[in-house]
Amino acid sequence: MPVVTRNRLARTAVVLLAIGTTGCRKSSFEQDFSVAEWRTAKPRERARMATDFLRTHDVIGMSEAELKQLLGEPTNESDSWTYDLSENGPPPAGPQPSQVFMKHPQLYVFFKQGRVSIASPTYMLELRDDVVFDPRFWAPRTPARLAMVYDLLNRRLLISLDKPQVLRLLGPPDQKTEARTLSYDLGMRMLDGVTLTFTMDSVNRVTRGRILEH
Repeated sequence: MPVVTRNRLARTAVVLLAIGTTGCRKSSFEQDFSVAEWRTAKPRERARMATDFLRTHDVIGMSEAELKQLLGEPTNESDSWTYDLSENGPPPAGPQPSQVFMKHPQLYVFFKQGRVSIASPTYMLELRDDVVFDPRFWAPRTPARLAMVYDLLNRRLLISLDKPQVLRLLGPPDQKTEARTLSYDLGMRMLDGVTLTFTMDSVNRVTRGRILEH
C-alpha cells in the first residue's frame, strides 16, 4: 500500500473549501463553530466543528496571532500547526498508510511568510484506491467512510448480499428510505453532503450501490 507523509497528505489530498458559501446543506456530522465551545471541546467535538469553521471564516492570509484568537494554541506547532480532531491523538511520525491518517484526523494549517496559506482537515481526503474498506472503521460519522467507499463499490463487496448481511457489515442505515433501499451518510466532500445508497431486489438482495452528492 502506498504511504504518504503528513505534509503531503494535507497539501495535496485536500481541495480547499470555498469560503462564505451560503445555502449549503450540512451533513449530520457537522456542528456550528463557536470560539468558546472550540476552546473547551474534546477532539471529537472539534472534528464536528472544523468544516463549519473553514466555511465561515476566511482563514487564508490570517496571521498566526489572528488564528490563535479563534482556535487557541495548536496541539503541535512546527513547520505546520495541527489541531487534534481525534481521541486517538496525532498520527505516528513519518510516512504512514493513508488508513492510519483516517484514524487520527487533524486540522492542518500551513503558513507562508507568517500568513495562513493552507488550512485543511484530513477527513476531507480525496477518494483513493489505496484506502481499503475495513468494517471496523465504518462507525457512524467517522471520516473514514468517505475514503473507503470507492473500494467498497469497486470490489462489489455487497452485491448479492441480503439485507441482514448488509446490516451486520455496515450497521443500521442513517436515513429512512424506501423499503428496498439502504442509505448511509458519508460526510462532506467539498461543500456537498455525500450518501451511499444500496438498491435491493424483490428478495432483499443488493443489486446496485450508488454515491449521491447533494
